Amino acid sequence: MKVDSIWSVILRVIQRSERSPLQLFSGMVWRIAERLLDVLPMLVCFWWLQEVLMKGGAGTDFVTPSIAMVTALLVGIFALQLFCAIHGQKNSFLASYSIMGGYREKLLDRVHQLPLGTLYRYRTGQLTEMVTDDVLRIENIFTHLVIEVMTTLLIPVVLVAGLMWVDWQLALSLIMGMPFAFWVLQATRKLFVQMSQEKQAVYRDTSGLIVEFVTGIKTLRLYHRAELWLTKLYRHFDEMIRLSIKVEQWGAIPVVLYRLLLELGLVVFFLIAANKVDAGSASPLTLLLFMLLAHRVLSPLLEMGQHLTILRYAVQSEGKLKALYDEVLLNEPEQAAEVNEYSVCFDGVNFGYESTPVLHNVSFTARHHAVTAIVGPSGSGKSTVMNLLARFYDPCQGTITVGGKDVKALGSEGLYQYISMVFQQVQLFDGTIMDNVRIGRPIASDEEVFAACKMAHCDEFINRLPAGYLTLIGESGASLSGGERQRLSIARALLKNAPIILLDEATASVDAITQYYIQQAISELVKDKTVIIIAHRLSTIRDADQILVLDNGQLVQRGCHDELLKQEGLYQELWSAQSGVLMT
Repeated sequence: MKVDSIWSVILRVIQRSERSPLQLFSGMVWRIAERLLDVLPMLVCFWWLQEVLMKGGAGTDFVTPSIAMVTALLVGIFALQLFCAIHGQKNSFLASYSIMGGYREKLLDRVHQLPLGTLYRYRTGQLTEMVTDDVLRIENIFTHLVIEVMTTLLIPVVLVAGLMWVDWQLALSLIMGMPFAFWVLQATRKLFVQMSQEKQAVYRDTSGLIVEFVTGIKTLRLYHRAELWLTKLYRHFDEMIRLSIKVEQWGAIPVVLYRLLLELGLVVFFLIAANKVDAGSASPLTLLLFMLLAHRVLSPLLEMGQHLTILRYAVQSEGKLKALYDEVLLNEPEQAAEVNEYSVCFDGVNFGYESTPVLHNVSFTARHHAVTAIVGPSGSGKSTVMNLLARFYDPCQGTITVGGKDVKALGSEGLYQYISMVFQQVQLFDGTIMDNVRIGRPIASDEEVFAACKMAHCDEFINRLPAGYLTLIGESGASLSGGERQRLSIARALLKNAPIILLDEATASVDAITQYYIQQAISELVKDKTVIIIAHRLSTIRDADQILVLDNGQLVQRGCHDELLKQEGLYQELWSAQSGVLMT
């Protein structure tokens, strides 16, 4: 992954936030002014001391007004510095959080616009880390580090420029090691970036494993695989520690060398200063001025090494988010087409995941008011057909139409108005039953939610819950059984009342009683709809109007149940295997 400069990262974040940077620049100016004013008290005291010594001492008439004048000047400087600090802090922090607020909004908007197929490539823990931890690292750039880096570079430049006017040899000696110090940091940059990227990759993988472990702890313990999974996690932890130590070692060595080279300038300064004093070419006051300001010149530069290490991590975080931004979006129409007829047609559809072909020249029509079932062995492409129709991806070749209109012309959001999906993996949220069902149609009344749940045969278990429809069901509906979660997803689809229903056999892994209830709920759901169902149990689709048989991504048979049983082929083999009846 290419790592950009900090300045290009800052500009890109500001651009993507779509927030004005003027307040941020104003804050920078105020805070830079504050840092410059921080040096003035020493210069004022030096000027006062110089005046006193030049006059050969301080008589009463001279010392009293001079002290009063210096005191007033110092108070004025401190007051002005406080004023600049307040305005600098206020403007920079308000602007920084405004920019990062806009950046977060645009990032989540981008994630929302990404094809669902693209999001499936990311682990949950990885996406979570990117939109939380990585964004926080970038936020730290704006809230703290940008000002520190700018003042770190600007203040020494201003001071050295002033000191050059006093004595250019002494001024140059102070910063003699700076070019070599920055060269060391630049020379080791690629190595540091490479190691830290390896470390972050392991962190991302470990975060994903932790999420999987926590969410799957019940299954792992029941199958006595928790210890095995923990061992796997411990190996990742050991690798994290190893890489962290490696990064710290190789990250610390350049920083230490950088600081030594900078402090070498102080040694050279004292050597040259001693020679100048010995030769009588430098006054004690000049040396005093340089000694007062040497710390102000070198101290910010010494801190730069630490700042750069933090900035590199932040730049890498932005690089990961940039890669997320650069993911290709599905083409969406400027004006979404509308349809009033809901047949679905695949015409010569080819599709593959990256370099792996999955579907080959698939063509069929699923009529409105009819049930089309898709059957076939695992890996035959059944789920891919559903994913393409739901526009998780676009086909590589061929077209998919709804009501005669290409799904690309409908747009993703427009297409989803016409589709309800009920899959085996039910997604519920940590909220009430009412909230979860109402996702199907947010403006639905309570009575409409009750009616949908009743049709889905949910009311009998909902009424047993402590708070009924207002019962909190936990993350992913953890407090409900699999059949109860499935019926809630059907109630959600009933409430939406979309004309096209996609079903991934919802009864494949439930008991007989739950299967009965779910089938009754599905019977209500599919009335007068275009229904496409992935069938695992062939007995559930005997009455389907059309059965499509897929094998290795190709449509090998089609017809109704009775027609297919009369043909020698894959459907007959599948039916025989499931029913235990040998077909002759």
